Amino acid sequence: MVILGRVSWWMRRLGRLARQRWEILLVPVGMVAFVGLWALVRWLGDYPTFILPAPHEVWAKLLAVVADGTLWYHSVVTLTEILGGLALGLMAATLLGYLLAKSPVVERLLSPYIVASQSVPIVALAPLLIIWFGFGLFSKVLVCALTIFFPVLINTISGGESLAGFSPARSAGSTTGPLGWFEGGGYAISHRCCSG
Repeated sequence: MVILGRVSWWMRRLGRLARQRWEILLVPVGMVAFVGLWALVRWLGDYPTFILPAPHEVWAKLLAVVADGTLWYHSVVTLTEILGGLALGLMAATLLGYLLAKSPVVERLLSPYIVASQSVPIVALAPLLIIWFGFGLFSKVLVCALTIFFPVLINTISGGESLAGFSPARSAGSTTGPLGWFEGGGYAISHRCCSG
């Protein structure tokens, strides 16, 4: 019985490994098929290089921009724009969301404008931001900040409103004291981070 149990365990394990190897091979086979189809379309269509370059031309250009440092320079610039927009969008949305969640007057005052501005797609605002602020870093940081602003704002408001009546300081036996108006902020932020 013990031998049959071990044999069946090994058979199940071999079957699992075979399935995993097949799944692992799907990615490289798919990539080879994609590049082959790309080369075939390029060859049959006889497209100019500026419309559809051949795979070997793209590979040669990739090696050239990696070798001369162009790719690394532009990667750093792009990462700077993304992180700057992330920081700006997170700060603005968290502060405004917390203010809207804690102050019904401010929420009634600003909510119509926030909802109306959310209906405008970021793609439509990007050319205006470039016209207003130029081609520099700031306009790109603003596009990234606007992309993240509304989801963070909505989740912060939701987290702040879910804390209505909850006071961690008072539940520990303290008076409002120095925490005052901001005492539920950490809980609202954790709600934002943990909610889908």
